[in-house]
Amino acid sequence: GRACKEDGEMLVIQTWVGFKESDAELLNILSKTIWATAKSFLQE
Repeated sequence: GRACKEDGEMLVIQTWVGFKESDAELLNILSKTIWATAKSFLQE
């Protein structure tokens, strides 16, 4: 739904901000979160 899409866009923004100041472990967690979010979009 629309709220889910907006949440996803906010997650991407937060992830990009986090990426710029992240270490490798955080980046790995974020990449897994993005993948899970992307799969949920594909299932809609």
